Amino acid sequence: MSYILETLGRGLLSQLLDAFEAHSLGVDGDDVETLEARRQQSPTSADIAMRLGVAYLRDLQLNNARRVLEEAERLGADPTRARLAQACVYDELGDAAEALRRLRAAAQLDPKDSAIAFAIGLLQERMGSAAEARAAYQRARELCPRLRNAHERLAAMSVIEGRVDDARADYERLTELDPDDVDVLISLGALCLAGDDPRAAIDHFQQALLIEPDAVDSRGDHPEDADLRAAIDEARRLVDLYPGSSEMRVRLGDLLARSGADGAAVQQYSAALELHPTFLEATIKLGAQHLREQRYAQAARYFTVATELNDRLILAFAGLGYAQRMAGLPHDADATLNLAVGLAPNSTLLFSESARLQFKAERGGSSEPTFLIETATLEQDCEDMIAAALRRYEDAISDTPNDAELHYRKGLLLRRLERTGEAVASFRTATLLLPHFVKAQLMLGTCLRETGRHKESEAAFALAFHSPGPAIELYYSLALLFAHRNHFELALEHAAFEQNDTLTPLQSNLSTALQAVGMVDRGESAWRTLCAMARKPGFVDPSRFAEQDAIETESDTDTEAW
Repeated sequence: MSYILETLGRGLLSQLLDAFEAHSLGVDGDDVETLEARRQQSPTSADIAMRLGVAYLRDLQLNNARRVLEEAERLGADPTRARLAQACVYDELGDAAEALRRLRAAAQLDPKDSAIAFAIGLLQERMGSAAEARAAYQRARELCPRLRNAHERLAAMSVIEGRVDDARADYERLTELDPDDVDVLISLGALCLAGDDPRAAIDHFQQALLIEPDAVDSRGDHPEDADLRAAIDEARRLVDLYPGSSEMRVRLGDLLARSGADGAAVQQYSAALELHPTFLEATIKLGAQHLREQRYAQAARYFTVATELNDRLILAFAGLGYAQRMAGLPHDADATLNLAVGLAPNSTLLFSESARLQFKAERGGSSEPTFLIETATLEQDCEDMIAAALRRYEDAISDTPNDAELHYRKGLLLRRLERTGEAVASFRTATLLLPHFVKAQLMLGTCLRETGRHKESEAAFALAFHSPGPAIELYYSLALLFAHRNHFELALEHAAFEQNDTLTPLQSNLSTALQAVGMVDRGESAWRTLCAMARKPGFVDPSRFAEQDAIETESDTDTEAW
Protein backbone atom coordinates (compact mmCIF):
# COMPACT_ATOMS: atom_id res chain seq x y z
CA MET A 1 0.00 0.00 0.00
CA SER A 2 1.15 3.55 -0.40
CA TYR A 3 4.17 3.66 1.85
CA ILE A 4 3.02 6.90 3.44
CA LEU A 5 0.39 4.80 5.25
CA GLU A 6 3.24 3.30 7.27
CA THR A 7 3.45 6.54 9.26
CA LEU A 8 -0.09 6.23 10.60
CA GLY A 9 0.44 3.49 13.17
CA ARG A 10 3.94 4.25 14.38
CA GLY A 11 4.10 5.33 18.00
CA LEU A 12 0.72 3.84 18.91
CA LEU A 13 0.83 1.59 21.96
CA SER A 14 -1.53 -1.34 22.38
CA GLN A 15 -1.22 -1.10 26.19
CA LEU A 16 -1.01 2.12 28.15
CA LEU A 17 1.28 0.28 30.57
CA ASP A 18 3.97 0.23 27.87
CA ALA A 19 4.27 4.02 28.12
CA PHE A 20 5.52 3.73 31.69
CA GLU A 21 8.33 1.20 31.44
CA ALA A 22 10.77 3.69 33.02
CA HIS A 23 8.48 4.25 36.00
CA SER A 24 8.93 0.76 37.47
CA LEU A 25 5.25 0.43 38.32
CA GLY A 26 5.82 -3.24 39.10
CA VAL A 27 8.76 -5.62 39.28
CA ASP A 28 9.75 -7.90 36.40
CA GLY A 29 9.14 -11.52 37.28
CA ASP A 30 6.44 -10.80 39.85
CA ASP A 31 3.68 -13.39 39.84
CA VAL A 32 0.23 -13.13 41.36
CA GLU A 33 0.37 -16.29 43.48
CA THR A 34 3.63 -15.35 45.23
CA LEU A 35 2.54 -11.79 45.88
CA GLU A 36 -0.86 -12.85 47.22
CA ALA A 37 0.93 -15.02 49.76
CA ARG A 38 3.28 -12.17 50.70
CA ARG A 39 0.37 -9.76 51.06
CA GLN A 40 -1.36 -12.10 53.51
CA GLN A 41 1.79 -11.94 55.63
CA SER A 42 2.16 -8.12 55.24
CA PRO A 43 -1.34 -6.72 54.63
CA THR A 44 -0.29 -3.11 55.35
CA SER A 45 2.67 -3.05 52.96
CA ALA A 46 2.05 -0.41 50.29
CA ASP A 47 4.92 -1.76 48.18
CA ILE A 48 3.57 -5.32 48.06
CA ALA A 49 0.05 -4.04 47.33
CA MET A 50 1.39 -1.90 44.49
CA ARG A 51 3.32 -4.80 43.00
CA LEU A 52 0.36 -7.15 43.36
CA GLY A 53 -1.95 -4.65 41.68
CA VAL A 54 0.39 -4.38 38.68
CA ALA A 55 0.75 -8.18 38.57
CA TYR A 56 -3.05 -8.45 38.46
CA LEU A 57 -3.05 -5.87 35.67
CA ARG A 58 -0.54 -7.83 33.61
CA ASP A 59 -2.59 -10.97 34.23
CA LEU A 60 -5.72 -9.06 33.12
CA GLN A 61 -7.43 -9.66 36.45
CA LEU A 62 -8.70 -6.13 36.16
CA ASN A 63 -11.23 -5.90 39.00
CA ASN A 64 -8.65 -7.28 41.42
CA ALA A 65 -6.06 -4.87 40.01
CA ARG A 66 -8.34 -1.87 40.49
CA ARG A 67 -9.22 -2.83 44.07
CA VAL A 68 -5.64 -3.54 45.18
CA LEU A 69 -4.11 -0.47 43.51
CA GLU A 70 -6.61 1.81 45.23
CA GLU A 71 -5.74 0.12 48.52
CA ALA A 72 -2.04 0.62 47.74
CA GLU A 73 -2.59 4.35 47.38
CA ARG A 74 -4.48 4.47 50.71
CA LEU A 75 -1.62 2.58 52.36
CA GLY A 76 0.84 5.25 51.24
CA ALA A 77 2.20 4.04 47.90
CA ASP A 78 3.74 6.72 45.72
CA PRO A 79 0.62 8.55 44.46
CA THR A 80 2.00 9.23 40.98
CA ARG A 81 2.87 5.58 40.38
CA ALA A 82 -0.42 4.42 41.88
CA ARG A 83 -2.48 6.70 39.67
CA LEU A 84 -0.55 5.72 36.55
CA ALA A 85 -1.21 2.05 37.26
CA GLN A 86 -4.88 2.81 37.97
CA ALA A 87 -5.11 4.65 34.64
CA CYS A 88 -3.76 1.55 32.90
CA VAL A 89 -6.43 -0.59 34.57
CA TYR A 90 -9.27 1.74 33.56
CA ASP A 91 -7.90 1.84 30.02
CA GLU A 92 -8.00 -1.96 29.85
CA LEU A 93 -11.56 -1.85 31.23
CA GLY A 94 -12.55 0.46 28.38
CA ASP A 95 -13.19 3.48 30.60
CA ALA A 96 -11.04 6.02 28.77
CA ALA A 97 -12.57 9.01 30.58
CA GLU A 98 -11.64 7.63 34.02
CA ALA A 99 -8.19 6.61 32.77
CA LEU A 100 -7.68 10.15 31.50
CA ARG A 101 -8.79 11.58 34.85
CA ARG A 102 -6.18 9.46 36.68
CA LEU A 103 -3.47 10.49 34.22
CA ARG A 104 -4.27 14.17 34.71
CA ALA A 105 -4.11 13.69 38.47
CA ALA A 106 -0.67 12.11 38.03
CA ALA A 107 0.38 14.99 35.75
CA GLN A 108 -0.51 17.50 38.46
CA LEU A 109 1.86 15.69 40.80
CA ASP A 110 4.64 15.50 38.20
CA PRO A 111 3.99 18.12 35.48
CA LYS A 112 7.39 17.59 33.81
CA ASP A 113 6.94 13.89 33.10
CA SER A 114 6.99 13.41 29.31
CA ALA A 115 5.59 9.86 29.48
CA ILE A 116 2.48 11.08 31.27
CA ALA A 117 2.01 13.85 28.69
CA PHE A 118 2.39 11.30 25.89
CA ALA A 119 -0.11 8.90 27.49
CA ILE A 120 -2.65 11.73 27.82
CA GLY A 121 -2.17 12.44 24.11
CA LEU A 122 -2.64 8.77 23.26
CA LEU A 123 -5.96 8.57 25.11
CA GLN A 124 -7.14 11.87 23.58
CA GLU A 125 -6.26 10.65 20.11
CA ARG A 126 -8.12 7.37 20.65
CA MET A 127 -11.13 9.35 21.87
CA GLY A 128 -11.12 11.48 18.72
CA SER A 129 -9.99 14.72 20.39
CA ALA A 130 -7.36 15.62 17.79
CA ALA A 131 -6.53 19.14 18.99
CA GLU A 132 -6.10 18.04 22.62
CA ALA A 133 -4.02 15.04 21.52
CA ARG A 134 -1.74 17.21 19.42
CA ALA A 135 -1.23 19.64 22.32
CA ALA A 136 -0.35 16.76 24.67
CA TYR A 137 2.11 15.24 22.19
CA GLN A 138 3.73 18.63 21.65
CA ARG A 139 4.05 18.99 25.41
CA ALA A 140 5.67 15.55 25.61
CA ARG A 141 8.06 16.49 22.80
CA GLU A 142 9.02 19.71 24.57
CA LEU A 143 9.66 17.87 27.84
CA CYS A 144 11.72 15.17 26.13
CA PRO A 145 12.91 16.05 22.59
CA ARG A 146 14.22 12.47 22.20
CA LEU A 147 10.81 10.89 22.83
CA ARG A 148 10.41 9.02 19.58
CA ASN A 149 6.73 8.11 20.03
CA ALA A 150 5.73 11.76 20.36
CA HIS A 151 7.38 12.63 17.03
CA GLU A 152 5.76 9.62 15.38
CA ARG A 153 2.25 10.47 16.58
CA LEU A 154 2.57 14.15 15.66
CA ALA A 155 3.74 13.12 12.20
CA ALA A 156 0.81 10.70 11.82
CA MET A 157 -1.67 13.41 12.74
CA SER A 158 0.01 15.83 10.31
CA VAL A 159 -0.29 13.28 7.50
CA ILE A 160 -4.00 12.84 8.22
CA GLU A 161 -4.51 16.60 8.24
CA GLY A 162 -2.62 17.04 4.95
CA ARG A 163 0.30 18.93 6.52
CA VAL A 164 3.07 16.94 4.85
CA ASP A 165 5.80 19.49 5.64
CA ASP A 166 5.09 19.20 9.39
CA ALA A 167 5.22 15.41 9.18
CA ARG A 168 8.47 15.66 7.27
CA ALA A 169 9.97 17.88 10.01
CA ASP A 170 9.19 15.26 12.66
CA TYR A 171 10.70 12.49 10.53
CA GLU A 172 13.81 14.55 9.97
CA ARG A 173 14.13 14.74 13.74
CA LEU A 174 13.65 10.97 13.93
CA THR A 175 16.57 10.47 11.53
CA GLU A 176 18.69 12.58 13.88
CA LEU A 177 17.66 10.39 16.81
CA ASP A 178 18.43 7.18 14.91
CA PRO A 179 20.37 7.77 11.66
CA ASP A 180 20.44 4.03 10.86
CA ASP A 181 16.68 3.42 10.84
CA VAL A 182 15.99 2.37 7.24
CA ASP A 183 12.20 2.42 7.65
CA VAL A 184 12.27 6.02 8.87
CA LEU A 185 14.51 7.07 5.97
CA ILE A 186 12.24 5.42 3.40
CA SER A 187 9.20 7.05 5.02
CA LEU A 188 10.98 10.41 4.92
CA GLY A 189 11.70 9.86 1.24
CA ALA A 190 8.02 9.08 0.64
CA LEU A 191 7.00 12.24 2.53
CA CYS A 192 9.38 14.28 0.38
CA LEU A 193 7.77 12.81 -2.74
CA ALA A 194 4.33 13.69 -1.35
CA GLY A 195 5.64 17.22 -0.73
CA ASP A 196 6.88 17.50 -4.33
CA ASP A 197 10.56 17.57 -3.34
CA PRO A 198 12.12 14.72 -5.35
CA ARG A 199 15.70 15.94 -4.84
CA ALA A 200 15.38 15.58 -1.06
CA ALA A 201 13.68 12.21 -1.58
CA ILE A 202 16.68 11.04 -3.62
CA ASP A 203 19.01 11.89 -0.75
CA HIS A 204 16.95 9.98 1.80
CA PHE A 205 16.45 6.88 -0.36
CA GLN A 206 20.18 6.79 -1.12
CA GLN A 207 20.99 7.10 2.57
CA ALA A 208 18.64 4.20 3.33
CA LEU A 209 20.40 2.03 0.77
CA LEU A 210 23.82 2.83 2.21
CA ILE A 211 22.93 1.60 5.71
CA GLU A 212 22.77 -2.12 4.90
CA PRO A 213 26.08 -3.64 6.12
CA ASP A 214 28.51 -4.67 3.42
CA ALA A 215 28.17 -8.23 2.22
CA VAL A 216 30.90 -10.52 3.50
CA ASP A 217 33.26 -11.43 0.68
CA SER A 218 33.89 -15.11 1.31
CA ARG A 219 35.40 -15.93 -2.08
CA GLY A 220 38.80 -16.37 -0.48
CA ASP A 221 37.52 -17.95 2.73
CA HIS A 222 38.20 -21.53 1.77
CA PRO A 223 41.31 -22.50 3.75
CA GLU A 224 42.40 -26.09 3.83
CA ASP A 225 41.29 -28.02 6.89
CA ALA A 226 44.77 -27.60 8.39
CA ASP A 227 44.42 -23.83 8.18
CA LEU A 228 40.78 -23.63 9.24
CA ARG A 229 41.60 -23.46 12.95
CA ALA A 230 43.97 -20.55 12.32
CA ALA A 231 41.33 -18.76 10.22
CA ILE A 232 38.75 -19.20 12.97
CA ASP A 233 41.20 -17.98 15.62
CA GLU A 234 41.95 -14.87 13.54
CA ALA A 235 38.23 -14.23 12.98
CA ARG A 236 37.61 -14.57 16.73
CA ARG A 237 40.41 -12.08 17.40
CA LEU A 238 38.78 -9.59 15.03
CA VAL A 239 35.37 -10.12 16.65
CA ASP A 240 36.91 -9.44 20.06
CA LEU A 241 38.65 -6.37 18.64
CA TYR A 242 35.48 -5.09 16.91
CA PRO A 243 32.59 -6.49 18.98
CA GLY A 244 30.10 -4.13 17.32
CA SER A 245 30.84 -5.34 13.79
CA SER A 246 28.03 -7.52 12.48
CA GLU A 247 30.07 -8.22 9.32
CA MET A 248 32.92 -9.74 11.39
CA ARG A 249 30.48 -12.01 13.17
CA VAL A 250 29.01 -13.23 9.88
CA ARG A 251 32.53 -14.03 8.62
CA LEU A 252 33.26 -15.97 11.81
CA GLY A 253 29.91 -17.75 11.46
CA ASP A 254 30.83 -18.78 7.91
CA LEU A 255 34.11 -20.32 9.06
CA LEU A 256 32.48 -22.09 12.00
CA ALA A 257 29.82 -23.49 9.68
CA ARG A 258 32.58 -24.88 7.45
CA SER A 259 34.17 -26.53 10.47
CA GLY A 260 30.92 -28.28 11.37
CA ALA A 261 30.43 -26.24 14.56
CA ASP A 262 26.71 -25.76 13.99
CA GLY A 263 25.73 -24.24 17.33
CA ALA A 264 28.67 -21.83 17.38
CA ALA A 265 27.90 -20.69 13.83
CA VAL A 266 24.25 -20.08 14.75
CA GLN A 267 25.42 -18.07 17.76
CA GLN A 268 27.55 -15.78 15.60
CA TYR A 269 24.85 -15.23 12.95
CA SER A 270 22.34 -14.53 15.74
CA ALA A 271 24.76 -12.09 17.39
CA ALA A 272 25.11 -10.27 14.07
CA LEU A 273 21.33 -9.91 13.95
CA GLU A 274 21.22 -8.62 17.52
CA LEU A 275 23.63 -5.89 16.45
CA HIS A 276 21.79 -5.21 13.19
CA PRO A 277 18.32 -6.85 13.20
CA THR A 278 17.66 -6.10 9.51
CA PHE A 279 21.00 -7.44 8.19
CA LEU A 280 19.77 -9.34 5.13
CA GLU A 281 22.87 -11.46 4.57
CA ALA A 282 23.02 -12.59 8.20
CA THR A 283 19.32 -13.52 8.08
CA ILE A 284 19.79 -15.60 4.93
CA LYS A 285 22.90 -17.32 6.26
CA LEU A 286 21.21 -18.17 9.54
CA GLY A 287 18.35 -19.71 7.57
CA ALA A 288 20.82 -21.60 5.39
CA GLN A 289 22.61 -22.99 8.45
CA HIS A 290 19.34 -24.28 9.86
CA LEU A 291 18.58 -25.80 6.46
CA ARG A 292 21.97 -27.56 6.39
CA GLU A 293 21.15 -29.18 9.70
CA GLN A 294 17.63 -30.11 8.53
CA ARG A 295 15.87 -27.75 10.93
CA TYR A 296 13.37 -26.97 8.23
CA ALA A 297 10.90 -24.90 10.24
CA GLN A 298 13.66 -22.64 11.58
CA ALA A 299 15.07 -22.25 8.07
CA ALA A 300 11.66 -21.40 6.64
CA ARG A 301 11.14 -18.75 9.30
CA TYR A 302 14.40 -16.93 8.58
CA PHE A 303 13.93 -17.17 4.82
CA THR A 304 10.47 -15.64 5.28
CA VAL A 305 11.93 -12.72 7.24
CA ALA A 306 14.68 -12.36 4.63
CA THR A 307 12.01 -12.08 1.93
CA GLU A 308 10.53 -9.08 3.72
CA LEU A 309 13.97 -7.47 4.13
CA ASN A 310 14.70 -7.94 0.44
CA ASP A 311 11.31 -6.43 -0.40
CA ARG A 312 12.32 -3.37 1.59
CA LEU A 313 15.45 -2.97 -0.56
CA ILE A 314 13.27 -3.19 -3.67
CA LEU A 315 11.04 -0.50 -2.17
CA ALA A 316 14.02 1.81 -1.55
CA PHE A 317 15.35 1.34 -5.09
CA ALA A 318 11.89 1.85 -6.58
CA GLY A 319 11.42 5.01 -4.52
CA LEU A 320 14.82 6.28 -5.61
CA GLY A 321 14.05 5.54 -9.27
CA TYR A 322 10.66 7.24 -9.05
CA ALA A 323 12.24 10.29 -7.36
CA GLN A 324 14.92 10.46 -10.06
CA ARG A 325 12.23 10.36 -12.74
CA MET A 326 10.36 13.19 -10.99
CA ALA A 327 13.61 15.18 -10.72
CA GLY A 328 14.21 14.96 -14.48
CA LEU A 329 16.96 12.33 -14.36
CA PRO A 330 15.62 9.67 -16.75
CA HIS A 331 18.88 7.78 -17.29
CA ASP A 332 19.53 7.52 -13.55
CA ALA A 333 15.92 6.44 -13.04
CA ASP A 334 16.21 3.65 -15.63
CA ALA A 335 19.42 2.33 -14.06
CA THR A 336 17.94 2.42 -10.54
CA LEU A 337 14.69 0.74 -11.53
CA ASN A 338 16.69 -1.98 -13.24
CA LEU A 339 18.47 -2.56 -9.92
CA ALA A 340 15.07 -2.93 -8.25
CA VAL A 341 14.07 -5.46 -10.90
CA GLY A 342 17.35 -7.29 -10.35
CA LEU A 343 16.55 -7.76 -6.66
CA ALA A 344 13.07 -9.16 -7.25
CA PRO A 345 14.22 -12.74 -8.01
CA ASN A 346 15.77 -12.86 -4.53
CA SER A 347 12.35 -12.34 -2.93
CA THR A 348 10.85 -14.92 -5.25
CA LEU A 349 13.56 -17.45 -4.46
CA LEU A 350 13.47 -16.86 -0.69
CA PHE A 351 9.70 -17.13 -0.44
CA SER A 352 9.47 -20.19 -2.67
CA GLU A 353 12.20 -21.83 -0.59
CA SER A 354 10.17 -21.13 2.57
CA ALA A 355 7.11 -22.67 0.96
CA ARG A 356 9.13 -25.64 -0.27
CA LEU A 357 10.46 -26.26 3.22
CA GLN A 358 6.91 -26.76 4.41
CA PHE A 359 6.82 -29.88 2.31
CA LYS A 360 10.35 -30.79 3.28
CA ALA A 361 9.24 -30.69 6.92
CA GLU A 362 6.37 -33.05 6.16
CA ARG A 363 8.69 -35.33 4.27
CA GLY A 364 11.11 -35.42 7.21
CA GLY A 365 8.27 -36.15 9.60
CA SER A 366 7.15 -39.27 7.79
CA SER A 367 9.08 -42.22 6.44
CA GLU A 368 6.78 -42.47 3.44
CA PRO A 369 6.18 -39.35 1.33
CA THR A 370 2.46 -39.18 0.60
CA PHE A 371 2.25 -36.29 -1.82
CA LEU A 372 5.50 -36.34 -3.78
CA ILE A 373 6.57 -38.59 -6.65
CA GLU A 374 10.28 -39.39 -6.26
CA THR A 375 12.35 -37.87 -9.07
CA ALA A 376 15.82 -38.38 -10.38
CA THR A 377 17.19 -34.91 -9.75
CA LEU A 378 17.11 -32.41 -6.89
CA GLU A 379 16.01 -29.69 -9.30
CA GLN A 380 12.91 -31.62 -10.29
CA ASP A 381 12.30 -32.47 -6.65
CA CYS A 382 12.33 -28.77 -5.75
CA GLU A 383 10.06 -27.86 -8.66
CA ASP A 384 7.56 -30.51 -7.64
CA MET A 385 7.41 -29.18 -4.10
CA ILE A 386 7.00 -25.58 -5.28
CA ALA A 387 4.24 -26.66 -7.62
CA ALA A 388 2.59 -28.49 -4.71
CA ALA A 389 2.84 -25.33 -2.60
CA LEU A 390 1.26 -23.38 -5.46
CA ARG A 391 -1.70 -25.78 -5.47
CA ARG A 392 -2.20 -25.10 -1.77
CA TYR A 393 -2.39 -21.37 -2.43
CA GLU A 394 -4.82 -21.94 -5.30
CA ASP A 395 -7.02 -24.01 -3.00
CA ALA A 396 -6.86 -21.31 -0.33
CA ILE A 397 -7.85 -18.66 -2.89
CA SER A 398 -10.86 -20.78 -3.82
CA ASP A 399 -11.95 -20.53 -0.18
CA THR A 400 -11.11 -16.80 0.26
CA PRO A 401 -10.95 -15.19 -3.20
CA ASN A 402 -10.73 -11.62 -1.83
CA ASP A 403 -7.51 -12.18 0.13
CA ALA A 404 -4.93 -10.00 -1.64
CA GLU A 405 -2.01 -11.53 0.29
CA LEU A 406 -2.81 -15.01 -1.04
CA HIS A 407 -2.89 -13.72 -4.63
CA TYR A 408 0.42 -11.93 -4.05
CA ARG A 409 2.13 -15.04 -2.69
CA LYS A 410 0.66 -17.16 -5.46
CA GLY A 411 2.26 -14.69 -7.87
CA LEU A 412 5.65 -15.20 -6.23
CA LEU A 413 5.42 -18.96 -6.71
CA LEU A 414 4.31 -18.54 -10.33
CA ARG A 415 7.25 -16.22 -10.91
CA ARG A 416 9.61 -18.82 -9.42
CA LEU A 417 8.21 -21.37 -11.88
CA GLU A 418 8.84 -18.81 -14.69
CA ARG A 419 5.14 -18.47 -15.46
CA THR A 420 5.53 -14.71 -15.71
CA GLY A 421 2.27 -13.93 -17.48
CA GLU A 422 0.24 -15.72 -14.81
CA ALA A 423 2.34 -14.03 -12.10
CA VAL A 424 1.48 -10.60 -13.54
CA ALA A 425 -2.21 -11.52 -13.42
CA SER A 426 -1.93 -12.59 -9.76
CA PHE A 427 -0.09 -9.43 -8.73
CA ARG A 428 -2.59 -7.29 -10.60
CA THR A 429 -5.49 -9.06 -8.87
CA ALA A 430 -3.86 -8.35 -5.51
CA THR A 431 -3.58 -4.64 -6.34
CA LEU A 432 -7.18 -4.49 -7.53
CA LEU A 433 -8.38 -6.08 -4.29
CA LEU A 434 -6.23 -3.71 -2.23
CA PRO A 435 -5.12 -0.72 -4.35
CA HIS A 436 -2.47 0.49 -1.88
CA PHE A 437 -0.74 -2.89 -1.48
CA VAL A 438 2.89 -1.77 -1.85
CA LYS A 439 4.59 -5.15 -2.22
CA ALA A 440 2.12 -6.26 -4.90
CA GLN A 441 2.56 -2.96 -6.78
CA LEU A 442 6.34 -3.35 -6.68
CA MET A 443 6.33 -6.95 -7.82
CA LEU A 444 3.85 -6.11 -10.55
CA GLY A 445 6.19 -3.31 -11.64
CA THR A 446 9.22 -5.61 -11.75
CA CYS A 447 7.41 -8.29 -13.78
CA LEU A 448 6.10 -5.72 -16.26
CA ARG A 449 9.56 -4.21 -16.66
CA GLU A 450 11.07 -7.65 -17.26
CA THR A 451 8.63 -8.15 -20.13
CA GLY A 452 9.47 -4.76 -21.66
CA ARG A 453 6.27 -2.97 -20.60
CA HIS A 454 8.16 -0.04 -19.09
CA LYS A 455 5.38 2.54 -18.96
CA GLU A 456 3.02 0.17 -17.18
CA SER A 457 5.87 -0.82 -14.90
CA GLU A 458 6.63 2.74 -13.85
CA ALA A 459 2.95 3.40 -13.24
CA ALA A 460 2.92 0.45 -10.82
CA PHE A 461 6.06 1.68 -9.07
CA ALA A 462 4.58 5.18 -8.74
CA LEU A 463 1.42 3.84 -7.10
CA ALA A 464 3.57 2.49 -4.27
CA PHE A 465 4.28 6.11 -3.30
CA HIS A 466 1.10 7.91 -4.31
CA SER A 467 -1.16 9.43 -1.70
CA PRO A 468 -3.94 6.99 -0.77
CA GLY A 469 -6.52 9.79 -0.99
CA PRO A 470 -9.77 9.45 1.00
CA ALA A 471 -8.88 5.90 2.06
CA ILE A 472 -6.26 7.32 4.41
CA GLU A 473 -8.96 8.20 6.97
CA LEU A 474 -10.14 4.60 7.09
CA TYR A 475 -6.60 3.27 7.53
CA TYR A 476 -6.00 5.78 10.31
CA SER A 477 -9.18 4.64 12.07
CA LEU A 478 -8.07 1.04 11.68
CA ALA A 479 -4.71 1.82 13.31
CA LEU A 480 -6.40 3.53 16.26
CA LEU A 481 -8.81 0.66 16.72
CA PHE A 482 -6.09 -1.96 16.61
CA ALA A 483 -4.10 -0.02 19.20
CA HIS A 484 -6.95 -0.71 21.64
CA ARG A 485 -7.04 -4.42 20.95
CA ASN A 486 -9.50 -5.49 23.62
CA HIS A 487 -12.16 -3.55 21.69
CA PHE A 488 -10.87 -4.21 18.18
CA GLU A 489 -13.33 -6.85 16.95
CA LEU A 490 -16.32 -5.03 18.40
CA ALA A 491 -15.18 -1.73 16.92
CA LEU A 492 -14.87 -3.22 13.44
CA GLU A 493 -18.61 -3.82 13.50
CA HIS A 494 -19.34 -0.25 14.57
CA ALA A 495 -21.90 1.68 12.54
CA ALA A 496 -19.28 4.25 11.53
CA PHE A 497 -17.93 1.71 9.07
CA GLU A 498 -21.17 0.33 7.73
CA GLN A 499 -21.61 2.81 4.90
CA ASN A 500 -17.98 2.78 3.76
CA ASP A 501 -17.45 1.00 0.43
CA THR A 502 -13.79 0.42 1.29
CA LEU A 503 -14.64 -1.70 4.31
CA THR A 504 -15.46 -4.99 2.61
CA PRO A 505 -12.05 -5.50 0.94
CA LEU A 506 -10.36 -4.16 4.06
CA GLN A 507 -12.14 -6.68 6.27
CA SER A 508 -10.90 -9.45 3.97
CA ASN A 509 -7.34 -8.16 4.23
CA LEU A 510 -6.98 -6.98 7.81
CA SER A 511 -3.51 -8.42 8.37
CA THR A 512 -2.18 -6.84 5.17
CA ALA A 513 -3.85 -3.51 5.98
CA LEU A 514 -2.41 -3.54 9.50
CA GLN A 515 1.04 -4.14 8.05
CA ALA A 516 0.47 -1.13 5.82
CA VAL A 517 -0.10 1.19 8.78
CA GLY A 518 2.89 -0.15 10.69
CA MET A 519 0.87 -1.98 13.34
CA VAL A 520 2.00 -5.53 12.48
CA ASP A 521 5.54 -6.71 11.85
CA ARG A 522 5.80 -7.84 8.23
CA GLY A 523 8.21 -10.70 8.84
CA GLU A 524 6.17 -12.13 11.68
CA SER A 525 2.94 -11.69 9.74
CA ALA A 526 4.39 -13.48 6.71
CA TRP A 527 5.49 -16.32 8.98
CA ARG A 528 2.03 -16.61 10.50
CA THR A 529 0.54 -16.72 6.99
CA LEU A 530 2.91 -19.55 6.11
CA CYS A 531 1.93 -21.41 9.28
CA ALA A 532 -1.75 -20.85 8.53
CA MET A 533 -1.22 -22.38 5.10
CA ALA A 534 0.44 -25.31 6.83
CA ARG A 535 -2.77 -26.02 8.68
CA LYS A 536 -4.54 -26.75 5.41
CA PRO A 537 -5.37 -30.47 4.97
CA GLY A 538 -2.27 -32.46 4.08
CA PHE A 539 0.08 -29.65 5.10
CA VAL A 540 2.30 -29.78 8.18
CA ASP A 541 2.35 -26.83 10.56
CA PRO A 542 6.03 -25.82 10.89
CA SER A 543 5.46 -24.80 14.50
CA ARG A 544 5.22 -28.53 15.15
CA PHE A 545 8.95 -28.70 14.54
CA ALA A 546 9.92 -25.36 16.07
CA GLU A 547 10.14 -26.43 19.72
CA GLN A 548 12.37 -29.39 18.97
CA ASP A 549 14.50 -27.25 16.64
CA ALA A 550 14.99 -24.69 19.41
CA ILE A 551 16.02 -27.41 21.88
CA GLU A 552 18.52 -28.83 19.42
CA THR A 553 19.98 -25.42 18.60
CA GLU A 554 20.39 -24.43 22.26
CA SER A 555 22.01 -27.71 23.23
CA ASP A 556 24.34 -27.93 20.23
CA THR A 557 26.70 -25.04 20.95
CA ASP A 558 29.84 -26.73 19.59
CA THR A 559 31.96 -24.04 21.21
CA GLU A 560 34.41 -26.65 22.45
CA ALA A 561 35.29 -27.65 18.86
CA TRP A 562 37.41 -24.57 18.28
